[in-house]
Amino acid sequence: MLAEVTDDQIDLTPSNPWEKDSVEIFVDAGNVRNGPYRYDDTQIRINAENVVSFGTGDETYQQNRLTSATALTDTGYVVEAAISLLEAGGPGTFHGLDFQVNDGTDGARTSVRTWADPTGLGYQSTARWGVAQLTPAPFVPDPDVAVRPLVAKAGSPITVDVSGYLPGSTVALRLDPEIVLGHARPVELGQVTVDDSGARSAQVTIPRGTKLGVYSVVGTSGDLVAEDWLLVVPKPALPGGPGHGQGPGHGPGHGPGSHGPGHGPGGHGPGHGPAPAPGHGPGHGRASWI
Repeated sequence: MLAEVTDDQIDLTPSNPWEKDSVEIFVDAGNVRNGPYRYDDTQIRINAENVVSFGTGDETYQQNRLTSATALTDTGYVVEAAISLLEAGGPGTFHGLDFQVNDGTDGARTSVRTWADPTGLGYQSTARWGVAQLTPAPFVPDPDVAVRPLVAKAGSPITVDVSGYLPGSTVALRLDPEIVLGHARPVELGQVTVDDSGARSAQVTIPRGTKLGVYSVVGTSGDLVAEDWLLVVPKPALPGGPGHGQGPGHGPGHGPGSHGPGHGPGGHGPGHGPAPAPGHGPGHGRASWI
């Protein structure tokens, strides 16, 4: 709760807390409208210097439900308060509520202004308080795209987390080249429809032919745009199996004319035959894919 009070004379000199410049907040959690105060009905009084006092009820119990702050302004003062509604809170719930502004002047309370109870007797009964309904906070778009991992191989999947888009909207995902080895064009990666919170995770695949470089993954929905960086590295080539090639082979040839001792009927002496000749034949090698 935020109250902005216009008052050209802040007076905190009166002895009674309800006579000082202050704002009072009356809360009936769940809008029971019991009349007499129940244990969890509360009357909270916060003056311009953030001094807190209470009306009917357990003061310690009420204090534990309250956080408050005040500040003086050029035109008066402001009061900010957060009050626990215990188990009765939540979007769509209704609560009994009233406000009262006390104006002190020259040591006395000179005027009172209430929001709902016209009798000014709200401190005695909850029956005439107004009713307030809690509504969800308005959604403020704040688009964000997060990529994981931040380094990916071409042809591999990545996860894209989008958030902060309008609930139920469709976000188009695109891969934009930023610093790339060679020429590259933007590539559409797909679309994702966000949930009621404006968020969703999607898995998309980097095209196999994507070149080495830095890219941005962009999420676009109407005027809402966000992006994250991604480094793409080439997918390594698969190693090949053994191959066979045929071609001329070269190596020493061996024939029957090798040098060696000769034998004949007339005696013994060195024998001579044709010299070794080079041999030619099919050769075998290994080839592999690169």
